[in-house]
Amino acid sequence: MKTLLIKVKPNSQETKIIRQTDSEIIIALAAPATDGKANLELIKFLKKTFKKDIIILRGKTSRTKLIKIS
Repeated sequence: MKTLLIKVKPNSQETKIIRQTDSEIIIALAAPATDGKANLELIKFLKKTFKKDIIILRGKTSRTKLIKIS
C-alpha cells in the first residue's frame, strides 16, 4: 500500500499530470467538480496510470486529496 498527496485542477481541457514532485502530484481533470465527477475522473485516470486499485482517503470535497494505491 502506498499513499500519495494529489492536487487537482478540475474543468481543464484534458486530464493529464501537470507536475510531479517528491511530495505531491498535480493533475488537471477534464471533469467538473460537481456531483463527484472530478473524483470519478481522477480515480479512473489513476487506475489507468498505475494499474492498481485507487481509494480517496481524504479530501473528497477538496482540491487536495490523499490517495491510497493498493
